[in-house]
Amino acid sequence: MRTTDKVLIAIVIGIVVLVIGAFTVVLLRPETTYQDEGTPDGVVFNYLLALQREDYERARAYLSLALVGRPLTVESFERQVRKSYPFEGIGERSFAIESTELLGLQGARALVKVREIYFRGGGLFESGQRLSFFEMDLLKVGVEWQIRGADRYFLFCWDREDGCG
Repeated sequence: MRTTDKVLIAIVIGIVVLVIGAFTVVLLRPETTYQDEGTPDGVVFNYLLALQREDYERARAYLSLALVGRPLTVESFERQVRKSYPFEGIGERSFAIESTELLGLQGARALVKVREIYFRGGGLFESGQRLSFFEMDLLKVGVEWQIRGADRYFLFCWDREDGCG
């Protein structure tokens, strides 16, 4: 065998090893799990994860009972989420809690800032990765944190008397 053949074989073997390694890393990555519901950031994370997994019963349970237009049934919640533009593409996004700010005299209210990462087609020299931030407003009722408003992944009609109609 010539030296050039040996180099070419080594390059091909190296590429195969890299591809196998990449597949192994992706396939063995641990699945995202729900977090502790006793904290505002845990509730926000779980709400977004439940929406991504289409677990509408669990997602609806995180909404504040004080919301006058809160969907009365899981079915109506699911219908509202599925037909609403603000929830489109949530499955392809990743979220991370950026910060949590406790408000009020006894910390009975919290603002959770969420970092959202998603991909959109970009130009030739762009990664296509987009980064944005939004806030979710929570209220502590007893020992439970409940979502009472948000900039995204929340319908404002849930806080209106007539609901979402």
